[in-house]
This record gives sequence, structure tokens and C-alpha cells, in this order.
Amino acid sequence: MLQKITVTFFSKVLNALLGFLNAILITQFLGADGKGVTSLFMASVGLCIMFCQLMSGNVLVFLSSRMATSTLLFVSYAWSMLISIVLPMLLFTFHLLPSEYLIDCITISTFYALFHAHTFILLGREKTHLYKILTPLPLLLQLITGVILFIVLQSHNITLYIHSLNYAFGLSFIITLLFVLPKIGPMLFPNKNSIRTIWKKGRQAQLSNILFFFNNRIFFYLLGFYFLQTQVGIYSVAIMLIESVLLIGNSFSLMLYARISNTVSLIDSILISKKYMLISFSLTLFALVLIAIIPNDVYVILFGKDFSVVKKIALYLSPGTLLMSTYYITSSYFSGIGKYAYNNFVVGLGLLLTIVGGIIFIPNGDIFTAAIITSIAFSIIALCSLWQFKNEMLLHSK
Repeated sequence: MLQKITVTFFSKVLNALLGFLNAILITQFLGADGKGVTSLFMASVGLCIMFCQLMSGNVLVFLSSRMATSTLLFVSYAWSMLISIVLPMLLFTFHLLPSEYLIDCITISTFYALFHAHTFILLGREKTHLYKILTPLPLLLQLITGVILFIVLQSHNITLYIHSLNYAFGLSFIITLLFVLPKIGPMLFPNKNSIRTIWKKGRQAQLSNILFFFNNRIFFYLLGFYFLQTQVGIYSVAIMLIESVLLIGNSFSLMLYARISNTVSLIDSILISKKYMLISFSLTLFALVLIAIIPNDVYVILFGKDFSVVKKIALYLSPGTLLMSTYYITSSYFSGIGKYAYNNFVVGLGLLLTIVGGIIFIPNGDIFTAAIITSIAFSIIALCSLWQFKNEMLLHSK
């Protein structure tokens, strides 16, 4: 299993590297304000994707061998298109999405959600290598789009850049569709039972992901509401650094979930989890130390002079990030034994703390306040999950 985790980790590292290159490109050519605009826009797209994946996410991996591909695609397409229209309209109504980006948010969310649906179906059909090759495609095409626009065409227009992302995500959708089409088989329309099954399984698997997404991105909206978009841009780069570190624990998650799901003995599952918890914690600590010892000038060179406080924000986020390295292991354990409610509860508690803390402290605070609240929320999530895991250990050691 360690070999599979290593391959998954390097696949995620490639995604993180492409994300870094995109961020460097945007910060160098559009500055902190441009990074703030694009971060808010992509947060809106990400929010749509989270809700789309209630019926077009990981559930497709589980059901690919149990339902016809055409049935899964019908449901995924219908649900993703609905969510990709309704959610951007709601964000626009509450002044969280500018009118000039409304259509872009709808089209890009649709393309990106269906791209993910295609890749999850391929993964469910055990086309693992194809899945890993195709997953970085949108970020790679986004990077190419930025290079063409900023360097070749010498354009520094934020709106034009967001418009151009339709081509990157649209092409990603088309390429993955070409791989899925030969696997569709007979056309079987979904019935009530199949829709109910997809919804039930998808809701269980996706709810904690949605809550965790809110926990990570809610300050983008709060900072954008109370302060300048420049602050959002600076904070988003620090969050990107931290999310890159969290990839370590996240790389263990999917493989560990599959291992525990197929392990009969709960004691063996606990022992496996303890082993990987120590590895995840140690590697995350090492990554955070690297962030701390890299000179601040390096961050300024990479992202520009507007981002001189990125390292300081990342350091404020570090305590919670280190503890979160254990959450990915405990959450995989609880998911593997079917106790999804445990994960939903702790992530929901963390989100509640983030919202309350943000409303109370952000209006008179700054981006460092946002980092402290996020770190505390991460810590609460991890510690509560660890406490639940300890109870499991005590229960099954008797």
C-alpha cells in the first residue's frame, strides 16, 4: 500500500506544482489585486464543484462497477448543470460574484464538474494510470493559457484572463469525454432507485468535503467583503502553501480508506491507522519546518513585493496544519468503518467556529486574524477526531 500512496503523493505534488506555477504567473503579471479577483472567482467555481460532486464525485468510483456508465453520466450531467447554474446565480444575488463573471462561473463550473465526473468513472473502471495522467490537465491548460495571454500576447487584463479559462476547462472536458465515450455501453436511463442510491451514497461521502471546503475558503469572502481584494490575494497564496503541505496527509487518505474498508478486524484497522498517523505527522512537520527556514526574500521573489507577509501568515496557520495531518488518517478510519457522521460532526464544528470567529473578529482584524482563527479551527477538528479515535481504541482493546 505504501507504493500506491507514494504514486498518489507524487501525482498530487504535480498538481500542487502546477498550482504554484499558476499562482506565480498571476501574482507576477496581475499583482495582489489580480490574484484576489481570480482567487474569489475560483473559490466560487470550487464551491459549485463541491455541490456538483454530491452526485458526480467519489460516489462514481464506488458505483462504476455496480451501475451502467450511461446511467451515472445522465445523473452526473443533469445534476452538475443544475448546480452550476443555480449556485452562481445565488452568489451573484448576494453580491459575492460580480456580474461580469457570472456566465464564466456557470460555464467553467460545468466543464470542471463534468471533467471530474469523467475521471472518477475512469478510476472506478480501474483505469488508475489514465486517471492520474488526466487529473492535472485543467491546471496544465490553465498554465498554458496564462503563458499565452501574459507573456506572448502581453495582456494583463484580469477579465480577459478569466474569460480565457473557458478554453482551458472546456478542452479538459472534451479530452476526458473522448476517453469515457467508448466505455458508455448500452444507453440506460436512470430510474428512481438509481437516483436515490447515487444521492444517498454521494451525500455520505461528500458532506464532510463540502464543510471542509467552506472552512478553508470562507475567509476569502469575508476578507473581500470587509477589506480590499488585495488582502484576499495575499491570504490565498498563504492558503495555497498550507494546502500543499496538507497534500501529505491527504495522499494517505484514499488508499487508507480502501485498505480499512477491506479489513475485517477493527483492531488491525486501528493499528494501521496509528502507523500512518505517525508517518503523516512527521512528514508534515518536516514540510512546515522547510516553509519556516526558507528566507522571506524567496517568497517575495516568487510572488512579488505585495506578498512579503505570506510566510508570516503561513507560520500562523502552521500549528493547526500540523494537527490536521492526523485528521486525514482518523477520518479515513471512520469512513472505512462506515462512521461518516463522526467526520461530518468535527468538520461542522470547525466550520461553526470559523464562521463565528470570522464575524466577530474579522471586521476589526486583518489577514493575520483570519490565519489564527483558521489554525484554531483546524486544531479543533483534528483534536476532536483524535479524541473519537482514542475512544475507538479503548473500546476495541477491551
